[in-house]
Amino acid sequence: MFKNQDIIIVSLQPWDINLGSNSKDIAIELAKNNRVLYVNEPLNTRSKIFRKESVYVSSRIQMLNHENGGLMKKKDGLIVFYPQITIPSINFIPSKRIFNALNKKNNELFASEIDRAAKQLKFREYILIIDSSIFNGFYLKELLNPKALIYYLRDNLVIQPYFKRHGARLEPELIKKADLVATNSNEHIEYAARFNAKSCNIGQGSDISIFDFHRDDLKVPREIENLPGPIIGYEGFLCSFRLDTCLIKYLAEKRPNWQFVFVGPMDNEFTQSGFEQFPNIHLIGWKDLQTLPNYILSFDVCINPQLVNQHTWGNNPRKIMEYLAMGKPVVATHTKAMENFKDVCLLAKSPAEYLSQIEAALNNKQDKKEIFRNYAKKNGWEKSVRMLWEALNESIHPEYSVEEIASKESFNNELTKGHNAWTGKCHKEM
Repeated sequence: MFKNQDIIIVSLQPWDINLGSNSKDIAIELAKNNRVLYVNEPLNTRSKIFRKESVYVSSRIQMLNHENGGLMKKKDGLIVFYPQITIPSINFIPSKRIFNALNKKNNELFASEIDRAAKQLKFREYILIIDSSIFNGFYLKELLNPKALIYYLRDNLVIQPYFKRHGARLEPELIKKADLVATNSNEHIEYAARFNAKSCNIGQGSDISIFDFHRDDLKVPREIENLPGPIIGYEGFLCSFRLDTCLIKYLAEKRPNWQFVFVGPMDNEFTQSGFEQFPNIHLIGWKDLQTLPNYILSFDVCINPQLVNQHTWGNNPRKIMEYLAMGKPVVATHTKAMENFKDVCLLAKSPAEYLSQIEAALNNKQDKKEIFRNYAKKNGWEKSVRMLWEALNESIHPEYSVEEIASKESFNNELTKGHNAWTGKCHKEM
């Protein structure tokens, strides 16, 4: 396991996001045995000017004059950093040459702030993990000179409008720079390995401490406690380019006695999909992360009715593990990534199959709660972090076993002597 290391995580997901976050969960797990600095993306001028009324941006503006230089201790071993700078917004610039020059300047400002925080915390030789920060993290390896760079790839960002113009060409170059690319699905490995053979699937963990049906403080929320069953539920971000709104309407129309409950923030397209015509579709809206287990508790069957497209390509949804940790039966769209869950989830390739699989889940009287939870428990963040450690050791030191490296008194010195050979052992199926 990672032990006694200094680790800096630069993440596209801000610490104060009130949704499930892989990078935050990895940081929390790493901080059990290491010192971890979690770095938020710097505020940009466009957000500061045009989105200053939003809660997220206004709180970030307030943090610019933080008395402790933007450093906030969250728990032993874990510090969250809010950079005390505002960088120019440049993504609108079409010219590659001009964008690259300005992006390097932004990276220099960002790296200077990270370096200041690292020195204040007396971080010297550290491992740098970049989570999807394609633009602001692009030059950090050269500017910060970490002893190892890990690029964490968890989503197909480069097809999204914001990242498409420059991200599609920069992410492969950032992947090439990494000493290790860690992903959460084999599909992402296939993409990453085109640019860096040192790519590994560390799986999709789950926070089973929150999502646990054994908790005695759980109760069915008031909004849905009087709904007649059965309740078919979903929790997560509700966006039209990821979820199959036609499938949802089909299910609601075919089974008017079933209640379909969706919990989570929604994009405009999803809210305007005509769900108001169906009295058995209930859009609950955004809820605090800590309350989500209460909603899942009320679901008879949990679903993930995702579309199969470029946005969901390689998608390994964290909600699947959360459903299973709560002991709930799961019906999900059949994708290559979801085949990894075929032993504990029911998969569907068509609307008709969705109906039959949900009915099968409802009619199965066998209590599989503990089976589902144990599956999630075995695939928690502890396992993901252990796999990350083993893969990094393989990448840097393929001539040593993991045990040999872990037993060395000064891993810091050993790691910096590493070479680029790679055995590919971590390409095994999850």
